[in-house]
Amino acid sequence: MKIFRRRDEEAVSPVIAIILMVAITVVLASVLYVWVMNLADTEGEAGGFPSIEVKIYDLGTSAQDKVTIKHIQGDPLTWGDYKIIIKNNTNDDSISLNNLNPITPNQVTSGDTTTINSTVLSGLTLNFQKSKAYTLEIYDLQENKRVFQDENIICK
Repeated sequence: MKIFRRRDEEAVSPVIAIILMVAITVVLASVLYVWVMNLADTEGEAGGFPSIEVKIYDLGTSAQDKVTIKHIQGDPLTWGDYKIIIKNNTNDDSISLNNLNPITPNQVTSGDTTTINSTVLSGLTLNFQKSKAYTLEIYDLQENKRVFQDENIICK
């Protein structure tokens, strides 16, 4: 006499397998969508802020210390629309430059270099130290958001 045994060796039924494949596809598509949207948002966050190069100099006394900002490319930059904050990376010391209207020229384009020192803005005391790292942040006053940050500017 033969004994018939039922063989249930399939791990998952075909219907459940299809449901799992659809679910995995939906999750992957969602992750890709979020990733692409974050890339697009990051590029638009600067709001067309131009490419700039920042240098900080310790020239002996705080009256002579200076910051130079070179406009490399992009839209013209009107200093009266921005606030600059310079932070010492080793402690909480910071300098906030709120009224940038006296900077000459007030509007800069590609190739222009702006120099900020104590003679440009009255009451400004810059006390930089050679070989120290500084962070420079630029805030758009109209939109009230940061549009530029350079976290590792070494003072020369």
